[in-house]
Amino acid sequence: MSTTPLRRHDLVWLDPAVDAGRFVAAEHIDCTRNWVKQGWPLVVARQSEAATTDRLILGFTPQSAPVRKRITLRTPRAAIVRHSRPLLLLDAIEYAPRSWRAGIYRLHALCIKFGVVPHVYGSLSSQAFTGTSFLNVASDLDLLSVGTICWVRATDLLLGRDFNAPVRILGIDLDESGEIGLVAEAVR
Repeated sequence: MSTTPLRRHDLVWLDPAVDAGRFVAAEHIDCTRNWVKQGWPLVVARQSEAATTDRLILGFTPQSAPVRKRITLRTPRAAIVRHSRPLLLLDAIEYAPRSWRAGIYRLHALCIKFGVVPHVYGSLSSQAFTGTSFLNVASDLDLLSVGTICWVRATDLLLGRDFNAPVRILGIDLDESGEIGLVAEAVR
């Protein structure tokens, strides 16, 4: 893997020949090995000061309703074989519950109107990549965008009369270094 900077919420895939079980707590070894064996991505987590340049903190949330459990790995960069930005909202719509889709299409159009390229993370992303159900009636739609955007203005519109949010929406604006610049929330 190159030394390309990875940002929080980026997706990475590990070399399936590497034993990912070595990078987690003992109680998560089997689950982690299975996740990587399936070819599912891990998410770049917030990097602590203890993180080094050769190891990254990654994570995933297995299907574990009703209680979500996040599993954290401290992974050598060399084990990463591929990475990408988070899934685009437009590419994730088909994996959302049918009752959300019309609203998400309207939300996407609104984002594009303001020059925002929305990405998803969280349960919708996991559902899209794994093909298993992660979303439920209490789920929210987790969105993020990198760079300078105006989630505050978009949130004002989302909460206005012209947009009926199908679900609670959490928007995060990451700056170029991957740090959170702004968090906005629209509640259904």
